Parts: sequence; structure tokens; C-alpha cells
Amino acid sequence: AKAGLGRGGAAPGGGGAPAYEVEDVVAEIGEDEPTLRMIVTGLDEESLATLSALEGVNVIGERDEGFEIETPRYRALTNLMAQMASGGVDFVEIAGNDDILFTAISPEADVEDALYSAPRQGYGDNRHLIMVKVDQLAERLRAMQAEDSVMKLEHINDY
Repeated sequence: AKAGLGRGGAAPGGGGAPAYEVEDVVAEIGEDEPTLRMIVTGLDEESLATLSALEGVNVIGERDEGFEIETPRYRALTNLMAQMASGGVDFVEIAGNDDILFTAISPEADVEDALYSAPRQGYGDNRHLIMVKVDQLAERLRAMQAEDSVMKLEHINDY
């Protein structure tokens, strides 16, 4: 047993799996990689050079489907993908996925294609969970970047 936990001890914060079980699972399957790979299109030589210069972006090479790149994950990925979309990049595949989930914030209670919408406590707006095909993501990001858009990107889920 882990020090101070006894065999049935729960992880700090109460509830959930006992800490020793969580540690055992992480040890067995490994931690998340800090980067992922994707296939992108819409790049000319200048935009490819710009993309290569972005922090954390590594251009792996050209494939039939487009350019394979490696990027950081999590919050950095959300910001990078928004920046790439505004520069004309389109996404073909993200970490082997054809579908991608993102969250957006708007004053509207409902958004037509949201899987789920809910008010954000204390903010006076709403969070929307939206699933799209990866090849439609850049278009959706560009639409949210338009000045007249009431919906703003919150996070792109990279799993």
C-alpha cells in the first residue's frame, strides 16, 4: 500500500478510485504524450514556413493527403489550430480521428448542431459542445473568428 493510504484509501479530494489503483493504471498504460500528429492542407511555401516557425510545431513531411505535422496538445493546441485556420490551413485528420469535439461560448441558450448546451454559472453565457468532421473544423473556426460571430471558441478536445 502507498504510504498513509491503506489498501482502501481514496485519492486526495475524496471519491474516485483509490490512489494506488490510479497510479497502477498510469504505470501500466503510460502517461499521455504531450504532442499529437495531424494532416493539414492549404499550405503554400510561405505559409508552410510560417507554420514551421510556430512554437511547438514540427513539420514531419508531405504525404498524399497533405502535410503531416506534430503539435503540442491541450490549451496550446486550441490556440494553434485557431491561428492555423485563420491563416488558411485546413485539417484532414487529427491524431487518427475523422471527428473532433470542441466547446464554444455564446450568449445563445441553444446552438443548432450542439450535442449539449448549458449555462455557465456566474458568466451569463452558455457553453456548447459541438462535434464536427475534422475536415469541417477550420471552416467552423474561421466562422467563430468573424467579427459578427456571437460564438467564440473555448477548447478543442484532442482525444
